Amino acid sequence: MKFREILRTIFALIFLLGAIANTFMGLLSPSMYESFADTSILTFYRSLWESVVYPAISLFLIPLVLIELAMAWLLLQSGTYVKVGLGLALAFTLFLIPFWWQGGAIANLVLAVPLLWLLRYDYPRSILEIFRDKRSEPQTQDASEA
Repeated sequence: MKFREILRTIFALIFLLGAIANTFMGLLSPSMYESFADTSILTFYRSLWESVVYPAISLFLIPLVLIELAMAWLLLQSGTYVKVGLGLALAFTLFLIPFWWQGGAIANLVLAVPLLWLLRYDYPRSILEIFRDKRSEPQTQDASEA
């Protein structure tokens, strides 16, 4: 498996785990989201979060989780689906930067770089197809094992 296939699989897992984490935090402890935009460098983001998003956090978490699940699914597919998933993932990480100016911005910038790199390639096979092909390859014995 090529490095870019491993990397897109890792990103798919990151978004899947993000969807799971946001679901559980939203259900079990929605107050964790209250201070999310406190460090935002954009006053507009902070005001919007405090006045619109956080008061209705349950309503905003549903599309967030669905978007994260969609990105994970798209990244595991082939062709244009992967490109759309990478584009969404890149937009998603860049959108979060102004929210998390203290530390989180750097993490999202670091995540954006490999997403940009992955956009350079075509993806003719899904991750499932790659795994199936890998499993169906004949196993060759090493000369030292024979």
